[in-house]
Formats: sequence, C-alpha cells, structure tokens
Amino acid sequence: MSAFEDQVTVGISSRFLPGESLAFNRVRAQRFGGDGDTNSSGASLRKDPEGLVEELRSLPCQLPTASDFCAPKERTMADARVGYVSNDDAVGFANMGRLTAHHGVVATRHFVNPLRLGRADVVAMFTLTHEWFLRTSAEYPTDAQFPSVTFDLLHSGGASQTHPHMQPHLAASRYPGKWEAMRLAACDYADRRARSLFMDVALVHAHLGLVIRRTDHFVAFVALTSVSAGIQIDIMGDARVSNGERGAANLNRELGGIFYDVLVAAQLSLGWEGSSASCVFPPMDPFVAKRASMPRLCRLVSRGLYGATVSDVSSNELFETPAVSTDLFVAAASLRVLLQSGSFEGHRDHGPQILREGETGR
Repeated sequence: MSAFEDQVTVGISSRFLPGESLAFNRVRAQRFGGDGDTNSSGASLRKDPEGLVEELRSLPCQLPTASDFCAPKERTMADARVGYVSNDDAVGFANMGRLTAHHGVVATRHFVNPLRLGRADVVAMFTLTHEWFLRTSAEYPTDAQFPSVTFDLLHSGGASQTHPHMQPHLAASRYPGKWEAMRLAACDYADRRARSLFMDVALVHAHLGLVIRRTDHFVAFVALTSVSAGIQIDIMGDARVSNGERGAANLNRELGGIFYDVLVAAQLSLGWEGSSASCVFPPMDPFVAKRASMPRLCRLVSRGLYGATVSDVSSNELFETPAVSTDLFVAAASLRVLLQSGSFEGHRDHGPQILREGETGR
C-alpha cells in the first residue's frame, strides 16, 4: 500500500523528435504479465513452456521439419533482376508481400532457433543486407534510394516464420514512417541551430551516463525514450559515409557486431527474450545522403517472453506514452558492466537461454 501511495512517475518527452516520450514508474514492475525488462512473472503465460524450450533446443536446417527459409530456392521467390544473394551464413530473397518499393528477406542459413543466434549469424545478416542494398539499387537506380531494416525475434504468428530473418527495405523517395519523420526533424534542427540533432542526442546520453558500448564508429546507449513497454537501446553511427560508398560495407559489418553484443547483453542482464529492432542507413547516393544527414541508427526493444500468449504493448504505447518500470540508469550500468567484462563470451557459442519462472536474467 505504501508503494502505491508514494509512487512517483517521471515523464520524458523530446522537444525535437515528434512522438518520442517515456513514462517511468517503478510500481508498474509489480504488474502481472510477461513484457518489459527483468520481468519473468509471466513465464506461465507461454503457450507451452517446457514444450517450447524443447522445440527450440536445436533445430538445424537439415531436419525435415525445418522452415521454408532453409530451402529458399525451392520455397521462396527472388526478384527477377536482383535474384538470390548469399554468403556463408545467410541467404537473401524477395519478400512475398512488400511494404516498400523494394522489400527483401535475409535469413540465417544454418540454424532456425532464434534463441541460439551466434555472432557470425548476426554479422552475416548485416553484411548480406548491405549486398542486397547494393544489388537492388544498381538494378533499380531511380526508385531504390532510402535503406532500412526490420528484425524481430518473436514466436511465429500469422504468416511469419520463426526462422531468424531480417527484412531490408529500399524506399523510392523517403524513409518509411517514423524514420522519415525523424529525418525531417533533424533537417529542421540543423537549419535552426547549425548542429546535428543526432550528434547532440548522443552527447546528451553520454553526459547522463547512459552509454553502454563504444566501437570505432558507433556508440550504444539506453535511450531516454522508448516505443515499447520496456527500455529502448539505440546504436548510432555518423552520417558521413553513404550506404553506396566503398566504406559502407565495413561500417555495416561493424554495426552487426555491436548489435549482436548489445542484444546478448540485454538478454543476459535484463532478461530479454522476444525482441524487435529496426535500423536505418544513409541513402545510397552520396549526394542524397549529404542532404539527408541520416546516420546509421538501430533501435532495439524487448517484446516480452518468447512464446507468451499475451502482450503488454497496449494503447499506451501505441497512441500515447510508453510505460517503463526499469530504471534507465540502473539498466545502463548493468549492461555496461557486462559488455566491458566480456563475461558473455561463452554465451556466443551456446546462445541465450529461455528464462525459467523466477529468474530475471541478472
């Protein structure tokens, strides 16, 4: 009762990015359910907790029950000009129901278990996504300019496949949805202040102690705002190299590495299981990229327990303000310590484990 009477809610809204906000209230962590961070109270809500664990224990593509993505040339379609793309650990093809001018799929080649992804799997998908961008923009130079990627680690639903895969997009004249709104806000910010909005956002998070990882060209931080019922982690690079230039391949490979590290750290430290992410890249043409000033930027959020039958993403998150019960600074400190220690190195070989009831991932 005292927690109810004394509870404090902290609201955060961005002055410069439309719709970016967060409401923090620690009491919400006591609610029944399985979404958000460090929350496994909904473990009993899985469709079949023990059966799901066994189902995902090891599902190599050699099994007869393997997914369609294990035999892409027999069970999927390719764009007539682009064709199939592949490397040692990933394969790319066309999306059956595209949402942008050009919409593909890049899937892992060897394993279909989304909770056992290795670094090689993730880096290979980022690398092959870049190749798909290059090939598609070369074949369609007038309407394949603005690249982005979506990536879900969720149990199957509708027509979606459990097999881990990214969905690369190349839009014709603008970025999809919220990414374009962000780009326009950044352009307005630059016009008014002669500064980069993205650089200033990164600096604010650094000054507040929310940075959790740095590489040569990227910084990862726990974001002050979120789009889901849990914290959001952003990974940001600079905008000086367009996605069609020579140095882009190495940058996107580096992005794949830090993306993997951050995802695994969130699984271990915060108890993440299901997750969703989206990444945006500078335009393919260097001249367009210079005007757009869009960096390489990924955003990751938890989607709760893998295989749960409920979702805590409600009308609050969809239409108003995401409600978060995890202290951003505590989460940042926990992630930073884990990433700096390298104590999850062995985890890369075995993949994240499904949490049992009562565990938090700490």
